[in-house]
Amino acid sequence: MTMGASKGSITRIFLIESLAMGTIGVIVGCLRGYFTSSLLAGYQIDIPQMIYFGLTSLPFKADAMNYVYATTFYFIINIVAGVYPARRAASLGPVEARESE
Repeated sequence: MTMGASKGSITRIFLIESLAMGTIGVIVGCLRGYFTSSLLAGYQIDIPQMIYFGLTSLPFKADAMNYVYATTFYFIINIVAGVYPARRAASLGPVEARESE
């Protein structure tokens, strides 16, 4: 028990904070990607056909499944990246945590 908080509650606090910040990031990123691809969809950008396997121009189509894949991948990465600092913070004692500031 660290100053009234259990290891589980400290871990939970860190994971909730990680998910909150990451969720804001994925929402902003998806909106920005959607609006950018919508703006660029009106332009024709020609590319060499021999290099890009028959494509003559860049496709700027925003498919809904792309956002589902990106969000799923984000949640997996965010949980993995949030667990290590959460466990490390939960294992610190009050004196160690104060000295590392």
